[in-house]
Amino acid sequence: MERFQIGLFLLMVAETAVIHTYVQLCHEDYNWWWNSFCVGACPALYLALDATLRTVSYFASGIGARALMALMCVNFVLATGVALCGGTVSFFAAFKYNQYIYG
Repeated sequence: MERFQIGLFLLMVAETAVIHTYVQLCHEDYNWWWNSFCVGACPALYLALDATLRTVSYFASGIGARALMALMCVNFVLATGVALCGGTVSFFAAFKYNQYIYG
């Protein structure tokens, strides 16, 4: 089940990057490189915000400061990994799309 969810996430990131690149190129903005990476990295912002809010709510229920710091570090590493994976997939999807339409 996890492989299916990861595959679906990567597929959706790639499709979103291609659509975003298409719209950007239609508006004659040819600086698509970093924008395509940021499109794929944006779900990590949601993940980090959600994990932070959940961790803070656990902190209100009596978790210690050390455990809070450990959870926040794990959340940061997880969000960074998701951002890098999603950004890389979206960049290469946009790159292959540009090669297809201009190549």
